[in-house]
Amino acid sequence: MQVFHEDWWIRYKYYYKRRHDLQLDWIRDRNELFNRIAVVCAEAVEAIRRKEVEAEFRSQQQELCGLLFEKVCLTGELYVIMDLVISLAYIPLDLALNIYQVY
Repeated sequence: MQVFHEDWWIRYKYYYKRRHDLQLDWIRDRNELFNRIAVVCAEAVEAIRRKEVEAEFRSQQQELCGLLFEKVCLTGELYVIMDLVISLAYIPLDLALNIYQVY
């Protein structure tokens, strides 16, 4: 048979042990939440950096494509002009040079 004091002591110990366990659970969950927040923020920063790098690469690629396009166009124009001059080979040289300078 338990005495009133023993029953009270058992309840007291259970209450404070349960309270302590709950506090530890809250602390653990809080730390996990902060860790998840840190991971999500790091992933967001990485995604932003990746997009910046991709945008820079894309702009460099577009600039390079523009330069190559200009070279191809200029080369194509030279070939057209050279073909024109060659096809007009029966025209005197000074007239052919005048046609070349026009283009």
